[in-house]
Amino acid sequence: MSSQSESYWFTWITGRLKHAGLKVLELFRNVVQSPPQHRLEHIEAGGMPKFLIEKTLDMSATMRDLPCLGRDDAVMWVKYWKGAGLF
Repeated sequence: MSSQSESYWFTWITGRLKHAGLKVLELFRNVVQSPPQHRLEHIEAGGMPKFLIEKTLDMSATMRDLPCLGRDDAVMWVKYWKGAGLF
């Protein structure tokens, strides 16, 4: 997967989404239109607000020991989306 700007991906996704994917379109639009500094400070990947999880990690060994999501997870998601007809 290549690294591209948010604007590139928004344009690419907009051109390929079918009706089921339209639910996420507004989310991507808001991410792309927000100032870069705001995105760095307040928004997670995918446009969700950042959540503070320090207390959760302190209280839950399960959460604390989970591996980070990686490339393999992203590949599985894309395969699922394609199989579900979202792209």
